[in-house]
Amino acid sequence: MYVLEIENLTKEFSKNGRKFKAVDDVSFTIDAGECCGLVGESGSGKSTIAKMVARLLPPTSGTIKLLGEEITYLQGKRLRQAYQKMAMVFQMPKDSFNPRRKLGSSIQEVMTNAGIHRADAKKRTLELLDLVELKREYADRFPHQISGGECQRAALARALAGNPQLLICDEATSALDVSVQAQIVALLKRLQQELGLSYLMICHDLALVKNLCDTVVVIQGGQLVETGTADAVIGNPKQAYTKLLLESVFPVDPTETWVLPEYPR
Repeated sequence: MYVLEIENLTKEFSKNGRKFKAVDDVSFTIDAGECCGLVGESGSGKSTIAKMVARLLPPTSGTIKLLGEEITYLQGKRLRQAYQKMAMVFQMPKDSFNPRRKLGSSIQEVMTNAGIHRADAKKRTLELLDLVELKREYADRFPHQISGGECQRAALARALAGNPQLLICDEATSALDVSVQAQIVALLKRLQQELGLSYLMICHDLALVKNLCDTVVVIQGGQLVETGTADAVIGNPKQAYTKLLLESVFPVDPTETWVLPEYPR
């Protein structure tokens, strides 16, 4: 059974009285324990796909299955149950927290909303801070009192509070300094191994994709143009658009070979 199965997913928007497809008939799957990188230029439809998977946007057509259950049009209690199986981590972590609430309170809320006793949720919050390598005292801090990298760790702790099997990361490292990015990537890899997580990684950093993702889905103008293993797609792209994406990041003489910078493994 796939953790995530997307089939013929389409999203239409209207602008100036005219309809256009931001996502056009996209299909792909993610296996258990797999990290799938969704790549493409700005405006290609990556984040729209992520928001539809997370049910933040309704699709125009197509189906989304999470652990074999179709969630495309779920509402109410059944949608809340689906949210226990997946979570989303955003590009700007501080914007995703309530600035008036302490980090520990925001993390606990995920569990208390799921019916977990307050005392148990508080204990689990401290364990989650340990898991993402933050000091337990950070539970009593506000988002503005910590760095961007620390806040992204706290966002990961909150995402893990519901014990999800799928994490959707929408440019989750792009707003961070390079050295902090490397630390978050190393943390994501460790969490994937220890917890058996699956990732949908929306990303434009091809070095990160090469080192973190097992598979890659390339999107252009809302359409899927290439998919395969990360080694195959990035090491030997078949489509002209994929080659252009790589050349825009790693411009080299076509007769030479190039090496992607490495993130910690």
